[in-house]
Amino acid sequence: MSTINDIQKLREHTGAGMMATKKALAEATITHLAPIRRKIEEYRSDHGELTRILDKGREFAQERASAKMTDVRKKVGLGR
Repeated sequence: MSTINDIQKLREHTGAGMMATKKALAEATITHLAPIRRKIEEYRSDHGELTRILDKGREFAQERASAKMTDVRKKVGLGR
């Protein structure tokens, strides 16, 4: 897998033209993003799992927000 540094070296040390540099950069980008693309496809194909993950995140966020708002209300004198 090529890195940005590898691509810079290719251009600097070999005198590679812009097209070769763009091709190397495109290939490196595709390779780097491949695991993310696979995960996205997994989520798209399993709607139930995606819903479960989103629900879990929503519940976590609600719990944190509720606790934070309780603290804020106490500090501004609106505590009950």
